Amino acid sequence: MSELKSKTGLTVSTVTFDEMLNNGFGIVTVMNARVFTKPIEDLLKKGETEVDLSTLKAHDIVKELIALDNKTSVNYIKLDTLKIANINQDGPTKTITGGQTGSALLKYGKTATIEIQDALGRADALELLGGATVETFEKQTGENESQTNAGIAEGYTKVIHFGDQFGGPKPILGESFFVDQKTGKQIKVYILIYEMLPDSIFNLTQDAEGDATVFDMNGSLNSKEICVGLDGTKNTTMNVFYSILPQLDYKPITQTA
Repeated sequence: MSELKSKTGLTVSTVTFDEMLNNGFGIVTVMNARVFTKPIEDLLKKGETEVDLSTLKAHDIVKELIALDNKTSVNYIKLDTLKIANINQDGPTKTITGGQTGSALLKYGKTATIEIQDALGRADALELLGGATVETFEKQTGENESQTNAGIAEGYTKVIHFGDQFGGPKPILGESFFVDQKTGKQIKVYILIYEMLPDSIFNLTQDAEGDATVFDMNGSLNSKEICVGLDGTKNTTMNVFYSILPQLDYKPITQTA
């Protein structure tokens, strides 16, 4: 059960975000993104206890992902030099037609994809999203050192490979800002992508006369069932590809006996 109430103003920034939604807003820049190394269920589970996403709201999930910063293990990589991060939807996957004119009666099914272009190449990002494999050589010590490291200069310890491997699903937490049309204020937002399955396709383009190479890391989005409201004690749920929500100062929840 979510610990947050849907119809309360949590902080002043929530009100500003709400006003922006009513006033109209512009999207003028790209996001900085945290790409997590594990599926969202693995990141959120407590010990061996699995987490049911349908009992959590978007704020609950973001709060848990941000809390991972306080843990010693590396749970994500940061992409802060993106050129584009476009989320596209397509559909319907099914259309029911009928009647004398064959009119569309019902539409069902959407798909979503994300296009990511990074201005700079990074081995860890290409490994997570581009299908790369990074081979790391350990520095050898002892009597066999001269034979093991023969012909390898000290300090050169990595090789990056591109083969036929595909990456697994990963959540992405983006940070950006929208611009309120009425006031011109920049409103900070989170863009939470629940599950991105990377295409794991990397094209190496080398062109002396054209534009500089960009690094494409595209993928498909899978929907997740989350809680979007409460009807008494019963959760109202829906399948969601991604959510846009205000950046809040999430406070630890005090536990009482």
